[in-house]
Amino acid sequence: SSIKSFIAVVFVSVAVMEFSQWFPFNIPGVASAAVKTYIPAGFRYDNEHSRFDNTAWTYNTDYLLTVVMIYLAYKCFKANSMDGCPIRNSASLRLRVYSASLLICYGASTLAG
Repeated sequence: SSIKSFIAVVFVSVAVMEFSQWFPFNIPGVASAAVKTYIPAGFRYDNEHSRFDNTAWTYNTDYLLTVVMIYLAYKCFKANSMDGCPIRNSASLRLRVYSASLLICYGASTLAG
């Protein structure tokens, strides 16, 4: 079951990526704006076609967000009920794991830039 879930996640991720690269260029009436706006850079930016802020403010903010997200994921995962009730703690485990996972994914996303 986890193999099927993994394959489904990979398939959906690739499909969403491909759709997001196709869709802006195929919206009726605004496709010409997409052609002017979305210029594939391929990690090679030039001053004529791209406006990219490559200063310390940009990448340090990303690093800071990554650290904050990882810290919040840890706090979320380790959280317990105020009275220490094991029933409440086990009942909230699934939500805490999902929340921590989402925070870790966001942290990885900001780390990747």
